[in-house]
Amino acid sequence: MNRNTISTGLRHQAEVAIWVRRRLVDSRAGQFNTGRSTIDQSGVVLADGVGLGKTWEALAASALILVESGKKRRDGGPRQNLRKQPARILVLCPPGLVSKWTREIRDPEGFQAHLERWAKASPRRAFVLETLTKPYEIRRRSDLAFLDPGKIRRSQVELPVGTYVCNWNVLRKKLGSGRSRLAALRAQSWDILIVDEAHHREAREATKAVQSWSRGSPATLLLTATPFQLDPRELHHLFGAILDHRHGENKILSKPPVRGFIEALLGFFKGAEAPSAGLKRQVEFTLGQAIVRSNVPSRGRRYYLINEEGGAVEIEAPDRMREDELGRLMGSLISPDNLFQSWYLRRRLQLADGERTFVPTKLRQALSTPGQARLAGGTKGVPVPGSPRLNALATWARSQIEADFKATAKDGYPRKLLVFTSFVAKAAKELQRSLADAVNDAWATVKEQEEWRRMADASVSGILWVARRIRLVINDDEFLARSQVALQLVEALQSLAEDSQESPFKDLFGHRRFRKLVVTDLNHHLQALSVVLRADKDAGWWARLHRDERKGIQATIRALGRTPIVGTYTGHDDRRDRDAIGEAFRSPLAPWVLVASNVGSEGIDLHSFSSHLVHFDIEWNPAKMEQREGRTDRLGRILQEPVNIYYVLVRRTYDERMLEQLIARQRWHSVLLGKPAARLARDERGNIKARFLRVEEARKSTLNLAPRNRKS
Repeated sequence: MNRNTISTGLRHQAEVAIWVRRRLVDSRAGQFNTGRSTIDQSGVVLADGVGLGKTWEALAASALILVESGKKRRDGGPRQNLRKQPARILVLCPPGLVSKWTREIRDPEGFQAHLERWAKASPRRAFVLETLTKPYEIRRRSDLAFLDPGKIRRSQVELPVGTYVCNWNVLRKKLGSGRSRLAALRAQSWDILIVDEAHHREAREATKAVQSWSRGSPATLLLTATPFQLDPRELHHLFGAILDHRHGENKILSKPPVRGFIEALLGFFKGAEAPSAGLKRQVEFTLGQAIVRSNVPSRGRRYYLINEEGGAVEIEAPDRMREDELGRLMGSLISPDNLFQSWYLRRRLQLADGERTFVPTKLRQALSTPGQARLAGGTKGVPVPGSPRLNALATWARSQIEADFKATAKDGYPRKLLVFTSFVAKAAKELQRSLADAVNDAWATVKEQEEWRRMADASVSGILWVARRIRLVINDDEFLARSQVALQLVEALQSLAEDSQESPFKDLFGHRRFRKLVVTDLNHHLQALSVVLRADKDAGWWARLHRDERKGIQATIRALGRTPIVGTYTGHDDRRDRDAIGEAFRSPLAPWVLVASNVGSEGIDLHSFSSHLVHFDIEWNPAKMEQREGRTDRLGRILQEPVNIYYVLVRRTYDERMLEQLIARQRWHSVLLGKPAARLARDERGNIKARFLRVEEARKSTLNLAPRNRKS
């Protein structure tokens, strides 16, 4: 067997790509063994943890599939000619991730650099390079008008070759037949289908539409960090998209030995013995035929509780917490005063008397929205309480940001803060105002210190130094030298140097390392812009890419000037403003704090300089909590220290109930999926397989997982 592989710079990603190739291309691949029969397998699930680089894994696997699938098949398989023509790849993803995918594909210093080195090693791989470096970004149906006309074959439109990154909502709606490009997009003969965040219902609908209409059977790669959310039966949907539907075998959790393991596990929760090692190995082999997870040592996470004094108490990771630790933890929650307790009890009784009211959600909202107490709790003659959660967060933020400013003044690395809340529509403004006050108070304290003053005195000369470096880069590139937006970047730097208004980020330009971080970030944007400027200006698609890169630089220009010290990333923000604030938060520049809703909890990168993540409120679903934390704990993070995760919970409120259930459900995830996931192992045939189930994790699961329903 040819040991063809592609290096992405990380061993675990290369191993995943090899595993996919073996499952879908090599001898006897595409067969799923249920223990009683074998069925056709047309795809695999890449269920690597959040931030481990599933995008690169899928792209590397696609390169291997394309170059290897054209070889002569062994073991009597049909003879195939070596592929020489570029192929078509379809990537389905949420609307907010379309730009992220195209940026990953086009980044000349990212995956594209590894792909070029691999392709140059053999002339037979050149077509793969052309396929995977030409992305078409499709956010809405109107974007199809920018595609090349394509050809008409057998009365159907044949789209140009390349990689199509498509908002999955485009393909979910019904449409008639014909020669429209939308019909062609759905019915195209795709070589590979990649589905990001494949656990979503929208992903399943779009995948089904493509698989039903597509001419041929594309190799399917399903990407997800959370193979199931709360119910393990959600795995059925993933397996149903990659296993032969003519058999009932895609109901994988209903088949032995998986069914036997789950029954043994449920018995263990009721006091029986843990599942045997032999049964565990059988389940690992069964699931490992279609799902792969790899373990990569990370810089780690540290967990804390914020108390009413603004202190941070370190705690055990929730999925590893024992029963006795949970009891001690409750004593460290925020202790509300008598006024708030009286208001909270009154509010709870009001909700209990209401009709058709989901009490848990209303109670969570009352605790999580700072202004809610004043709006809902005010009755005549009853004092209005403040928000103990917001007060504790603001007190903690003042001291923590002050410490972070001092650390940044020493080493030049910004240490940013990310705050997540589910009820951001009502909480964003008060959170933004309170955290902005905390940042300004911290800065007012540190800027009086000698080390910061020395740095601030050198800030103007530092900004002008950055402007000169960027000017040299632009002048050395004939295309950038004629770009108006590139010249605006230099003008923005010069305006910042001349502006008399002070800010923490302006002061940081006096630190040499911070200046270098800014130059590196700006050069990255300029190089990407240069690539699209060199392309054919008459091609409508490249004109669109030019606009996208220009928006990225304009976001950086705003970060140099008008971006607030505390930004928001929510579904209520304009999409363009939201994308710009996310781009700025990834850079060394402002904002220092980002208040995000669940819109920002999946798929996007916010990790470069994130040091702290605050769960202002918690979710029932541990998968959503993991997605939040994955925004900061990702490969490519520049800061070296662990990510600090904080909970802000109020004692003797609904927070206690939610925390107990969250910990219980996190243990369920740990038992079934293995957290941390085991390293990729090899079975007796030499195939890489994934290990999921860890008995030692199961022994820690002692909480009662049965839900408790209450009327009030």
